[in-house]
Amino acid sequence: MMNKRQNNNPEPRVSTASEEGQAKQYTELGRLKSASRSAGLEEIRPHDRLVRQAAEASALSKTFVISLLLGSVLLFGAILLALWALPYFGASLLTPEAGRLALAVVSGLFGIALLLAVIPAGALALNKSLPCIHRMRGVMNFVLFPLMRLAGIILRIPKSKVRLAFIRLNNDLARVSRIKCRPDELLILLPHCIQKSTCPHRLTHNIQACVRCGACTVGPLLNLADRYGVEAVIVPGGTVARQMVREKRPKCLIAVACHRDLTSGIRDVAALPVFGVLNERPFGPCINTSVDVDKIEEAIRLFIIKA
Repeated sequence: MMNKRQNNNPEPRVSTASEEGQAKQYTELGRLKSASRSAGLEEIRPHDRLVRQAAEASALSKTFVISLLLGSVLLFGAILLALWALPYFGASLLTPEAGRLALAVVSGLFGIALLLAVIPAGALALNKSLPCIHRMRGVMNFVLFPLMRLAGIILRIPKSKVRLAFIRLNNDLARVSRIKCRPDELLILLPHCIQKSTCPHRLTHNIQACVRCGACTVGPLLNLADRYGVEAVIVPGGTVARQMVREKRPKCLIAVACHRDLTSGIRDVAALPVFGVLNERPFGPCINTSVDVDKIEEAIRLFIIKA
């Protein structure tokens, strides 16, 4: 009888350190859920896909970017060659003169694309600044990204990875270009989702309304901007971002956004040296995002003239 009672009352199990850590994690997740419900938002939960994209961005090598860049141009040349040779299969649809003209057009397009790819690839491989890079930046952005995207479709490379490669290419070109500006000529564009969703202050029109409570990354970024004497603004979208650039007329730009918005933004302001910094999205897109302040400081020091 005694043995039976002892079996019904087992000894209490001692919790391990890993279990205590899981309990703390669940408590923190519960706090975030409660905060999201009180703000009228959907349940907040981490997105594994976004975490994987962040890991891909940090692991993306310069070799992959250069290979994708040159490979996209070669694929473009192969497509042009196939389009030129297509009428010669079966019945000829071109006269000899028209054929020579088509060949000249195909060769010219391929030569331009190859030149636009070889120059930045050589600058990145040698880590040297070339004076023509900055002048060709706009043409590169409009020509190279579609070619890289085309190569991604043919080679079945995910669209997000192609975008990350384009952002890495743009940032590496900004480094090797070594373009400098005064602190008052540098502008930092931040997305509205970097502000905590439950914050009562509206910062999209006046970022200085931030009380710097430390609940989100806006406070540390403002402290960083004040220390270097640069201006930071929060924009609700791409249209306002372009309008802000036209009004402020900066010489250099630091932009924080997701890979999709960064890609389109870099192409929109192709004439400006832009350094793109990917935001961190542990709770999904467009809500309670963050950014590595050290990366922003690295970009500031890349552009501003040392005193």
